[in-house]
Amino acid sequence: MHNLPFWLILCLSFVLTIRPTYCFIMISTYIYIVHVLCHILAAYNKRLLAIEIHLIKSKIAVRLKLHELLIWRAELISLACKHMRQVYGVPMLLETSYVLSVLPSFPAFVLKMISLNIAFNIVFLEYCCTALIWVLPPLLILIQAMAANTINAEANETVKILAKIPHTGTGLDKMVDKFLMKNIRKKPILTAYGFFQLDRSALFKLLTAIITYIMILVQFTDIENSLKTKQIQTNKN
Repeated sequence: MHNLPFWLILCLSFVLTIRPTYCFIMISTYIYIVHVLCHILAAYNKRLLAIEIHLIKSKIAVRLKLHELLIWRAELISLACKHMRQVYGVPMLLETSYVLSVLPSFPAFVLKMISLNIAFNIVFLEYCCTALIWVLPPLLILIQAMAANTINAEANETVKILAKIPHTGTGLDKMVDKFLMKNIRKKPILTAYGFFQLDRSALFKLLTAIITYIMILVQFTDIENSLKTKQIQTNKN
């Protein structure tokens, strides 16, 4: 690093600083918007429950109110599905790919050091701390972003509430049936540009992929060590 020119060190420092800063600002804004959308849908579901209770008393008023709520919900889901995916889909996909490619390197490095019987000296601990500083922040932010998404649960709760509304023999029945037919297939709302769903289920898939990569790296390390051992034995003979 000391032999590098000053302009190159400056450029590397700028690039290595701007990426985590941009990701932190972008994902923090994403988490805030998701929380706002979830609270709005939760309030919407409470209003639907109130409409269901007063359904028998005033059918015409309830039908008009329900029609307005369904239109409002469709616009909100469109905002969450289309516009959020266009703005945050690619950045979330890139950040997930970065975490998936970088995170397995740390446990693989530790396992390799242990397999080579290298003592846990100060240099080894410094390398581990440096790796954790680079790996943990984007991982924790990504976990928080995926865990914050409860929009699908609130959207499905809307379907359950409307399914419990009794038939009235009016145009309200057609309106509710039409809505339920459109929402029979539960499509994911927030996705990483359509590649995978951004919710808690994605955390399990991400963890599974990371563990798989670690196992593959460990197997390659074992193969490398066995080849080195055979080569040393061959040279001795």
